[in-house]
Amino acid sequence: MYFFVLYLAFGPSASAATLFPPGIRWWRLETPHFSVFYPEGMNAAAERAAAWAEWAYERLAGDFGDRPGRIRLILTDHADVANGFTTVVPERLVVVFLPPPDSAETIGDYDDWLKTVLVHELTHLFHLERAHPLYRGLRFVFGRSPLLFPNLLAPDWFTEGLATFEETRWTRGGRACSAETHMMESVARHAQAFPGPDQAWLARAPWPAGLTAYHFGAAFLNQLYRDHPDTFWSAIRAKNESLWPFFLDGREARYLGDRFSRLWTRWARLSPEPLGDSGSGRPEIVARRGYFLSGLRTVGDEVCYVNERAHEFPGIFCSDPRAGRTRRVLEGVPAGQFGVDPQGRIVASVLEWRRSFWLRSGLVRVDPRTGRRAWLKVGLRLKDPDVDPEGRIAAVRHEDGGSTALVVLEPDGSLRVLARDPTVRWSQPRWRPGRSPTFVVVAHHPDATWALELWTADGRREAEWLRDRARKMDPAWSPDGRWLLFVADYAGKLEVWAWDPGAGRTAWVALSGAGFRSPWLTPDALFVAVYAADGYHPARVPLPGDFNAILRPKPSDPAEMLRVGDRPSPESPEAPQDQCALRPPEAHTPTPPPPEIRQNRRSPAFPVVRPFTWFPVVLSDESSRRVGIALLGADRWGYSSYQAVIDYGLDDRLVRYDVLYRWDRWYPTLALRARREIAPFREGVSLATDTYETTLQVPWRRTRAVAAGSVGLRYEPLWTVDRTGRFRKLRDRWSVLWTLVYSRALSFPYSVSPEDGWTAIGWGRWGFRGRRFVTLGGDFRWYAPGWRRHHVLALRLTGAFSTGPEPEALTLGLESDDLGPVRARVEPVLVRRGLVWNVEYRWPVYEIQRSLGLFPLFMERLSVAVFYDGAHFTPFYGGAGSSQTVHAVGAEVRLHVSAAGLRATGRVGWAVEVGGQRRRRAYIALLLPF
Repeated sequence: MYFFVLYLAFGPSASAATLFPPGIRWWRLETPHFSVFYPEGMNAAAERAAAWAEWAYERLAGDFGDRPGRIRLILTDHADVANGFTTVVPERLVVVFLPPPDSAETIGDYDDWLKTVLVHELTHLFHLERAHPLYRGLRFVFGRSPLLFPNLLAPDWFTEGLATFEETRWTRGGRACSAETHMMESVARHAQAFPGPDQAWLARAPWPAGLTAYHFGAAFLNQLYRDHPDTFWSAIRAKNESLWPFFLDGREARYLGDRFSRLWTRWARLSPEPLGDSGSGRPEIVARRGYFLSGLRTVGDEVCYVNERAHEFPGIFCSDPRAGRTRRVLEGVPAGQFGVDPQGRIVASVLEWRRSFWLRSGLVRVDPRTGRRAWLKVGLRLKDPDVDPEGRIAAVRHEDGGSTALVVLEPDGSLRVLARDPTVRWSQPRWRPGRSPTFVVVAHHPDATWALELWTADGRREAEWLRDRARKMDPAWSPDGRWLLFVADYAGKLEVWAWDPGAGRTAWVALSGAGFRSPWLTPDALFVAVYAADGYHPARVPLPGDFNAILRPKPSDPAEMLRVGDRPSPESPEAPQDQCALRPPEAHTPTPPPPEIRQNRRSPAFPVVRPFTWFPVVLSDESSRRVGIALLGADRWGYSSYQAVIDYGLDDRLVRYDVLYRWDRWYPTLALRARREIAPFREGVSLATDTYETTLQVPWRRTRAVAAGSVGLRYEPLWTVDRTGRFRKLRDRWSVLWTLVYSRALSFPYSVSPEDGWTAIGWGRWGFRGRRFVTLGGDFRWYAPGWRRHHVLALRLTGAFSTGPEPEALTLGLESDDLGPVRARVEPVLVRRGLVWNVEYRWPVYEIQRSLGLFPLFMERLSVAVFYDGAHFTPFYGGAGSSQTVHAVGAEVRLHVSAAGLRATGRVGWAVEVGGQRRRRAYIALLLPF
């Protein structure tokens, strides 16, 4: 069944239903082009999403020259993250997470969150659905197989860049012309670190990491649109409907004058713009961190911040400028801000899995001195907390349907809701020191304007400041409460500004650098996150005198300020000329027309299971030649699915089958499997084994930990088959199976292996009818990060035993996973009792991070490993006293690659057995992700 396994690996991913908590009552709303599914009670959000979806459909249909069939749109609110995804296999599906992003996030530049995310995700669908007529014709025969969607092979910079380009073109926000994109481009050109098209992919390790595909891809397409406004869409359409995959076809040259790769090279060589080194305040780096950094503030003598890096679990880190060391205080903290209570303890929002399916944010308090932590509020969807001197916590709470609310958590634990407004998105409240209990909060309004609002602790809005089109984030007060510092993109990049509420004036904080985030003012210094070629770093700006020394008045001439997109200067709140050259007038639509709702009713709990793709199977080995079909099906929700392969032997005229059915509607998961395997037994006789298995699987997960348990019943009748095809039963075998898994190992997409943590697995099988037996086994793996966290020491201990005449407990000599088990063994050995131990040290020697031109095969890195394998075992067919001990040492060279969204590792190694027969073995192996 190798073809079946390979198809499942490179075919469609797991059904979307496994993302959603079981038991949700879904409703369905029908419009001309969409079936909108939403949880019960969120009808208003569903109607608004349907209106924006129909609006976006008509605009994108004009751009792509195509009108896809009915699209299933799922709205979900079970996770406190701003996201969405699209797939065209097994059907046209768009999933939108309703919670909006914070203003501090890279996707925080938007006008209406549903409008922005729907335009982005529907662009993916229009792009992936479009194909040459040959592929479309084959879909009518074989169904929606991923092999018939060639645009799935387009490079990440084109797939994500095109969606981000359209997100900017049809909204008043977007990332193609955002301040972050402008900073990334300028700094990369100055540092001569501009990524090529073969480096702009989602699994990129160097900064901007996966954001490269979005920001640089969109900026490149924006540049092409500005240079070729009349032929741009003709080039995109021709590229999308080519007979050949993206990397083999260069038809864009007919419309744009050259191929994408050469056009990208010329774009990268444009003259860099000034970085803004005229400021008097020069930041001094406190710690070399890089990547994304937010929420910077001082805690005692340390500078603490939220940091997300490629090789570290995100969390709060604290750096001591005097000692020059950095330590992690709290794990699992998303980008945003945190507060400090009167006792010096950090109060932060942490994302945590609840009941294995609900990803909720709750408040955690941790003492940075001792590391002791405690939950304040669990699962109440609170984020961006800040603490006043009396212990009150101001925070923003996610509300059902994608809105937000301002709340205050009192010292006694009671929670008060100050304000709710379904049209306003609040974020980042900060208490004002030295005054009555008031706090400032960033407010995003539906007319795509941003403002700073002042609220009292009893829920009264006292003031609204600086409401205009400039995006604002990271507010922070001066120690005396006079100045309000914040970051805004008035000048086309993220800069620090100061607002004096008493005088009603704005001043520019004159800092020297490319861009800044998270200002924090103390009596003797200004701390800030400064942008560089490798991301943000915490920095300190000394203040020898008054804070006013680094303030500059607003420019009187707006031309002195660099303007990007439709961002205004502080002197002219009206939008200036659109420098992005993207947006038609319809992009400024504030609200869509009401959708044509054809029906709105409860979705059935038991939808019909339908096949979505099939194709022929041809298998040949030493014993037989077989032909058959592979069939995959699911209901429209994916709650129930099946996978089947049925083949016929041309030589032995016997039918084999392997059918797997899964039911994910409720918790736990039910899996049913039936298969028949046939193997030669003796002259003219074959041995047929039927397996009927029922399994219940129970998953469990937390921020760092994942666990699962399963129990099942297996019935195996064994048959002999003669040349005439007559079956005769030899015996029956009944057994109970169980498995337990617990893992705290972190696996980063850029590393050579899981980088730290451990995993424990236990399994067993008990034969209670027929031939009685017991099989028990366990596997323990431990990963320790080494030098610079790129080296990994990996240990593994595996043991198992089997009583009775069958079955075997282990198989030695196969490269079935990351470690061994015994790589000096050429032939596989069936083991009745065995203990295997592996020690391996791995380190990267070269970080490639490139594709083969525009070919969708990315070389990630080259690594080397040295290992020691050992085993003590009793062969399955050996007699008494036949136990053996094996020791082997060796080395491997590994090439880590990524293709079609899947990672694989090619291994070339050499191993020698120490003692005994001194076997030597050179081998080549491919480790696939299944």
